[in-house]
Amino acid sequence: MFNYLLTRGLKILTLSLLSINLLFAQTNRSLPRSTPEAEGVSSEAINQFIEAASKSKHEFHSFMLLRHGKVISEAWWAPYRSDLKHTMYSVSKSFTATAVGFAVSEKKLSVNDLVISFFPEETPAQPSEFLKKLKIKDLLSMSVGHKTDPTFEIASKNENWIKAF
Repeated sequence: MFNYLLTRGLKILTLSLLSINLLFAQTNRSLPRSTPEAEGVSSEAINQFIEAASKSKHEFHSFMLLRHGKVISEAWWAPYRSDLKHTMYSVSKSFTATAVGFAVSEKKLSVNDLVISFFPEETPAQPSEFLKKLKIKDLLSMSVGHKTDPTFEIASKNENWIKAF
């Protein structure tokens, strides 16, 4: 019973903090605000996502959810804040992941598909065991297994980035 009450209390506290962020975090509000329920979204589901994000191995900086053109939830993870200007070096990854999400929803691919299945003409004659097992979800989570980031090496010295990767 205690664990249930503690968990429920933490959820209510988190939701309250999110609501405070909605009310006070930004002085320049260019997007209209609403509440999750008013836009047909469960605040409990949003809360579960934010809890999972907080516990994940990935570093989240911020989160914003829009529904029907209105912000219904937003959050920041320390040391990031809504008023802190933030360089977004890797924002293209978010757009790429969104495009992959659309492709998955349209049943064009699965995140468990093997990467080499999309590039048979670029695959080495004898691919490594790691390359044979590489899945789309590994690319999306940036966990492909390179010891160092190959981006600059590939981009500066190769015309065929797929083959070089």
